[in-house]
Amino acid sequence: MCRRMKCLQLVLINALTGGLEICVAACITYVPPLLLESGVEERYMTMVLGIGPILALLFVPLLSALSDRWVGSYGRRRPFIIGLSFGVLLGLLAILISANDEKVWLLILGVALLDFCGQACFTPLEALLFDLQSEGHSCTHAYAAFTFMVGAGGCVGYLLPSLDWTQTPLASYCSNQVHCLFSVLVVIILLSLVVTVIAAYPGPALPTEDLEVHFLFGCVCLCAGLTLCLLAEVYGSYIHMPSVLLRLFLAQLSSWMALETFMLFYTDFMGEGLYGGVPSATIGSAPRYQFDEGVRMGSWGLFLQSSTAMFCSAAMDRLITRFGNRKVYLAGLVCFTVAMLVMCFTPSVPLVTAMAALTGFTLATVQTIPYILATLYHQEKEVSVIKRHKAHANSCMVKQSAGPLRPELLPAKENLAERGICLDLAILDSACLLSQIVPSLCMGTIVELSHSVRAYVTCASLLGFVSIFFSTHVHVPFLKYSVRLSWGVNH
Repeated sequence: MCRRMKCLQLVLINALTGGLEICVAACITYVPPLLLESGVEERYMTMVLGIGPILALLFVPLLSALSDRWVGSYGRRRPFIIGLSFGVLLGLLAILISANDEKVWLLILGVALLDFCGQACFTPLEALLFDLQSEGHSCTHAYAAFTFMVGAGGCVGYLLPSLDWTQTPLASYCSNQVHCLFSVLVVIILLSLVVTVIAAYPGPALPTEDLEVHFLFGCVCLCAGLTLCLLAEVYGSYIHMPSVLLRLFLAQLSSWMALETFMLFYTDFMGEGLYGGVPSATIGSAPRYQFDEGVRMGSWGLFLQSSTAMFCSAAMDRLITRFGNRKVYLAGLVCFTVAMLVMCFTPSVPLVTAMAALTGFTLATVQTIPYILATLYHQEKEVSVIKRHKAHANSCMVKQSAGPLRPELLPAKENLAERGICLDLAILDSACLLSQIVPSLCMGTIVELSHSVRAYVTCASLLGFVSIFFSTHVHVPFLKYSVRLSWGVNH
């Protein structure tokens, strides 16, 4: 028996999405200072921050392939969601312990574990939405709710570090600001995990015979550390991706590179470029004060970006219904490029902050529409295969009407799960991971050569033009489907 999924249930299923984003946003603010205070040099700090995305880039496609082939009473996604969520909890606890015992290696381990598990957990959560939908309908509501919770989590995550937790009742149980904040994050992750696991019904599982070879192979690769097998699995998924997904991946990669180039260095751009501060100046000096003020204003800009993304995601269904996936996607990228061009030429702090808020619309479209298109691709593939099987079977019956039916004329069974939705979503997510690694490696050199932090927004605007180019080449053969969502769950 099926029933239409309520908006409340969508929010509950995406509760963990919001909880993870709260942790990500809060750690973006707090982790770099913690590393510097622990004695980690700045050049090594950026390397530490790159460990998580690199691990996720390598392991997420393999974990996604295992998830597509998982068989169990808890569904295909929930075991991976629970396991990765506990990895996030271990990372938070490691940071808590290291802050008390001043163990740098434990802090680095906690940061890497938190970043990797947090990034990896989003992919099975996205695939879970696909598993719960009704066949033949798009998932606009689902991914709009996903983006809404990401935006809401970002807003809360950027606000939590700004609170003085030492003046709250929690301070009587925790020794300092860091302990209070990360204790709150632990509680948030636990509560959101419980809500999501309870609200989400298990997704469909594949037959056991499909599991044995793939699962054992994956376990051998993971446990024995067979790097060659791992890389073959990862890069094989890229080499053999359909052309429609390749175009979508290129558009997603260029879009995220533009966004990450802006988001990763926006506070530095504000502090040095607009406020004229110096980050290496002595604490308490005027240049250092100006830089800190610019960083604080930059944090408000990122908060406004998350707020805009949250509200735009709430209206995403209506926008797509009215204008279509392609036009909304293209409009988001054009808005971002225009915002970056304005930042290149204006010294006005209010105008730059307004442009930062405008990029929230781009963030909402990039986090929603590519996943809708990937899901529609899988729906169309499955429908076409089923129709082809029926047509082939009917033709065989006609041919055999004058004689006995010969089994060799029947179509061979096609494995629809050979390329699962979770693996393809992982490929799209890897675009986000690559976009975090590449700017971190390149932008420092570019800024040194140009002698200006405006190189950040200049490069972001150029990447915006590249993303517009690739987005116009995204093939969207699925727009004949309704973008309205009819969700249902099996009881």
